[in-house]
Amino acid sequence: MTLGRLRSGEILAGAGAVVLFVLLFLDWFEPGVQPRVTETSGRVVGPEQHLSGWTSLGWILLVLLLVVIVLALWLAASTLFAGTVSQPVAAGVLLTAVGALTLGALVMRVFVVQPGLGIGLPNDLVTVRLPAYLGIVALAVIVVGAWRAMADERTDAPESAYEPPRARPAPPERR
Repeated sequence: MTLGRLRSGEILAGAGAVVLFVLLFLDWFEPGVQPRVTETSGRVVGPEQHLSGWTSLGWILLVLLLVVIVLALWLAASTLFAGTVSQPVAAGVLLTAVGALTLGALVMRVFVVQPGLGIGLPNDLVTVRLPAYLGIVALAVIVVGAWRAMADERTDAPESAYEPPRARPAPPERR
């Protein structure tokens, strides 16, 4: 393991994955109103409001985000530990494709179709909080990192060394 093998693309993807994972624990959305529900006993209770990234984004988007996080960590780890370049290349290609798709879905979820927070609130009554915007930025950093990692040729790395085969002798001349 040599930390010198990590280039800017792998560092961006790995750091973005860690930041995105942490941001999922913070509150991404906030209700614009505080709904009150009165039980038959007269006690006032508030309905469950799904605010954090884990509970408010929906299970499909969460699965996509977790796949992106795992792929980003695979990209960084395979660059550090793999003896060949095939693992980091595969991780970079998959991460770029899945990350770009997930980025589009996350942008739609945050900017266009906010969740009803478990109580059916319309979009105009749901406030998007700072961690949601930072989550989009973190995901964009992951995608850019994967793209940069794919563009990195690493021709000077020992595992990229190539010795061409010896030239074959020319065939004898025909007379």
